Amino acid sequence: MDYQDNKSSKSRSENCVFDRLSPLPDDVLHRILSFVDFLDVVRTCVLSRRWRNVWMSVQCLNFDMNWFEERNEFWDSIMWFLLLRDESEIRRIKLTFDHSMIVQLNAFLCFAARKKVQELCLHVVDYTNKDLNFPSELCETLKSLTLKFRENISLRVAKSFSSLKSLFLSGVFISSDAAEKLFSGCVELEDLHLEDVNVKDVEIISISADKLKNLTISNMYRDGNFLLVSSFHCKLNIRAPNLVSFSYFGPMLCGFAFLDTVSLRHLSIRILYINQQDQVRWGRENISPLASKFVGLNHAKNLTLSSLVVKYFSPTHFDPLGVTFILDNLNYLKLGLRCKVDYIEGLINLLKLSPNVETLAIRFPEVNVGFHLVVQNEFFSLNPNVHYDYFISGSLVFSTTTIKYNRYLILLSFFSILILKELPGSSSLSYFISLLVLKIKITH
Repeated sequence: MDYQDNKSSKSRSENCVFDRLSPLPDDVLHRILSFVDFLDVVRTCVLSRRWRNVWMSVQCLNFDMNWFEERNEFWDSIMWFLLLRDESEIRRIKLTFDHSMIVQLNAFLCFAARKKVQELCLHVVDYTNKDLNFPSELCETLKSLTLKFRENISLRVAKSFSSLKSLFLSGVFISSDAAEKLFSGCVELEDLHLEDVNVKDVEIISISADKLKNLTISNMYRDGNFLLVSSFHCKLNIRAPNLVSFSYFGPMLCGFAFLDTVSLRHLSIRILYINQQDQVRWGRENISPLASKFVGLNHAKNLTLSSLVVKYFSPTHFDPLGVTFILDNLNYLKLGLRCKVDYIEGLINLLKLSPNVETLAIRFPEVNVGFHLVVQNEFFSLNPNVHYDYFISGSLVFSTTTIKYNRYLILLSFFSILILKELPGSSSLSYFISLLVLKIKITH
């Protein structure tokens, strides 16, 4: 008898599924549902009486047009949901849709302003030639704003975002007035990311934010498998005493000026080559001297430069008498390098400006035959037994992509410049290269 009772009790316990979610407080449930799509959140109302009204007070909303076959159904569902929910605040809204329908979107922004939304993310694939308007009330409450558009959409803001801490813009077109409000009027801004942002009728873009810590600019946009040049072409002035990290990726600008960036630690400038058509569109001023191109690099402690930036330190652009900065704060230097005269001379001049470098990393984009470094007392030398079998367009080709030197100050001597000029291109010939010794001073 006891055996049967135990068996029956065990069977009942196995069939009983314990509900671990329902007893949780609303704020915990809201946190869980913040990662769930809007339709699935609404569907929870049929689970039990406890869940009947939970969806009405969820503070983080995720809407995706891919749920619907018709565009009107998407917007009707959003408005239906917003009208039925209670009066609790909405902390975050994320919208993903294929067609902009700018009229509905602007109406939605007005609703978001009334609800005092703090975080807003819009991801739009379609193109529109109408303006996206941010009402003044929304400019006051937003703490995080992410706009991702496939094509450039014109952005208009009524006033500066007084509470904004994070701003991500991609595929937007802004006027000079909007640029001033976004880049210099956001007093709480800490993170700024600009990608394919076009600014109209400006020669200088000033970014001034006392609390800004991270700034990333990608001056390109992707069209299928291709990276294309954006229209962000001007001088960039940055005043941000708390800026820790800066990264730029794209064609050469008219200049970079880090005017008040005493906290700057990580600085990366990767300049891309552009075709002749884009060079004409961007103008000939890119040939201006080095001193007007880079101002304030001496603030950086960790510096990453592409090969084209290194070339700007060659005698063609570099005038030792005109350079007013020494990279005395720099202790880590990472460079891209090509084995051509201008690039090697640029490296030499750059190292002369960097007396306190402890780590130097060099990456060669051309890859084939390798070499390694050998420490000999106070000298670094390349392995003398390496043969380089062929050249491509007069350039040496290496297999090792990165060379690192730790705790050494390079006073200089690089390999012969003459060996890099107009060498025969036959791959059947074998060239032995006598490399000059890299004399270094050991620092402890």
